[in-house]
Amino acid sequence: MRLKAVVGMLVCAVALCAIGAPATADYLFGGVTPTHDYTAGAVVDGQPVAFAVQGANGQSLGSWSPAGGGGGGGGRPVICSYHAFGATDGTYAYTVDQTTPVTPEPDVAYTFMCRTIDGDVLSVDIVVYDPADPFAGALAEQRALDAALAALTLTPPAVSTNPPSGADHLVGLHTWVWHDGPWQRQSATATVATTSATVEASPTRLTIDPGDGTPPQRCTGPGRPPTSHTADRPTPGDCTHQWKHRSTRDHPEGTYPLTITIEWAAHWHGTTGNGGELGTLTTTATVPIRVREAQAVLHH
Repeated sequence: MRLKAVVGMLVCAVALCAIGAPATADYLFGGVTPTHDYTAGAVVDGQPVAFAVQGANGQSLGSWSPAGGGGGGGGRPVICSYHAFGATDGTYAYTVDQTTPVTPEPDVAYTFMCRTIDGDVLSVDIVVYDPADPFAGALAEQRALDAALAALTLTPPAVSTNPPSGADHLVGLHTWVWHDGPWQRQSATATVATTSATVEASPTRLTIDPGDGTPPQRCTGPGRPPTSHTADRPTPGDCTHQWKHRSTRDHPEGTYPLTITIEWAAHWHGTTGNGGELGTLTTTATVPIRVREAQAVLHH
């Protein structure tokens, strides 16, 4: 039973240094911080990394691929496994069977070893197995960030136009376009192990692509409907398009696909104190617009 006591003392000593909860990629990659691309997950030598944990006989205990498709898309997988270890009485040294992974049991201490697909050892540490997090806390921040991004549900454009989309629009006249819905920051938070990440996105502008072959145009803010004072001429803050050609040239009921895109400025922050910009996210919606030419009527 002395072995159990020694193991307990060893595990307790490691616990003072955050046993079982390495919180960043620094742990997984042997103290060398890799370049981070938070749309692609961890990156080592320019390659996205997929992370898999195996038990005895290749049993899968969990896997993770970074957002953007690491691992299966040609990255270098990292394979981690649990190994039994033994403590030497009086010296607190431990030996590890590096060749034979085991299927861990809850609340038991193991050596957690991570290798490249080529077999190069990236890290070795002592952890207590937690079935809720078979990754032993490795890459927790990035996994939490991926989960927060997946949970972020951005408002799609609620497209309104004047004239309405079901009515005829006329060549030479302006169509007002606006987002008829909330224009506010949205967020999502996810937690992995003891690490949380929050993603926030704020709408910044509206882009309209008329679908008639003219270039898309960006509008500041969500746009707005015309008023009695602006119905004839757009003013700053309005988002409009003036049609040059009818959509009914090839078919009497032909339409243009008017597409609205909301651009969102996104950033994230974690409980570790890390954070950064995530670039621009977008949501889109499309409505059909029928454009005709007005016909003059002569009266005699």
